[in-house]
Amino acid sequence: MTKTNDTRDLERRLWNYTHSGVGHAYGCFEVTIGVSVYNSKRQIVDFLSYYKNDFRAYEIKVTLADLNSKNSLSLVGDFNYLVLTKELWDKIEKMKQKPEALFYAGVMIPKDDDTLQCVRKSGHPTVTFGKKALLMESMVRSMDRELNKTYREKMYDEI
Repeated sequence: MTKTNDTRDLERRLWNYTHSGVGHAYGCFEVTIGVSVYNSKRQIVDFLSYYKNDFRAYEIKVTLADLNSKNSLSLVGDFNYLVLTKELWDKIEKMKQKPEALFYAGVMIPKDDDTLQCVRKSGHPTVTFGKKALLMESMVRSMDRELNKTYREKMYDEI
């Protein structure tokens, strides 16, 4: 499935947000949680970051239909956020009945300086040591996948 320009823009802003300033976070897009060989329902986090022993899970949503879809939100971190377009957030604020996802996650929207701003804080669920180990293993595996893609592309460029 091809990503929309809005999705790519939010991904770029999210990367800038998590990798700016002193002591930036480690992060990876499309992190598959656990090994899903025995489970047909894979749980994929749009972006997972790690900084100072906290995992932050980000789900990128650009339409109301996407936000309300039956696909589960992967809110697995110590802090969980929905990354929304400004237009979608404005539409949600006017709604009388808010989408269910807002009960479980904070909200981030684009800011003028090419990053994001938090407009609704995330709760802080308790993530066990075992779950943190699973998240770390999943993130490392996904980072390796991305490195392999980059390495393969570089090899083909040299040929």
